[in-house]
Amino acid sequence: MKKLIIFIFSVVLLGSCAKKQKVVKFSLRTNLEPQYSTWSNPNPLPGEPLSGEYKNGYECVDFSYSYSSANSTSNASDQIQIGYSNYSNQFCNNTNLSYVETSDVSMYEGDNVSLSLTINRDEINQNGTYEVKAYVGNNEYIIWNNTYLSNNTNWIVP
Repeated sequence: MKKLIIFIFSVVLLGSCAKKQKVVKFSLRTNLEPQYSTWSNPNPLPGEPLSGEYKNGYECVDFSYSYSSANSTSNASDQIQIGYSNYSNQFCNNTNLSYVETSDVSMYEGDNVSLSLTINRDEINQNGTYEVKAYVGNNEYIIWNNTYLSNNTNWIVP
């Protein structure tokens, strides 16, 4: 009888140590606004303006993640991009969107996820900030808040 109780206790203890599977997705939000530059024309020809404003440059933000689960053979990766471009979207996908999300993916509690935020800009001042969040079930985790620099980090699934 004593051996049976120890066996049952061992099975219960081992079963409670199993890592739980979680549904995870990531989001990227920006407050980036289109920028305008001013120009002047010191020697205008007749009918030409002396000065004006024009849109210029681009700023594209790529967020990506990748992981391999320690609990199974599963792995996943995804990339999302937002930004602003005045060049017919040739540099940025999802141009002029302020919010995008990755697809849902199953991960295990304790999985190590590699995260990367890459910001590319040309002829634009650093006026945009970015927020990256992870959603695990009904919980929200801020990974980067109000950043304007490229970043890399590892994140552990809670």
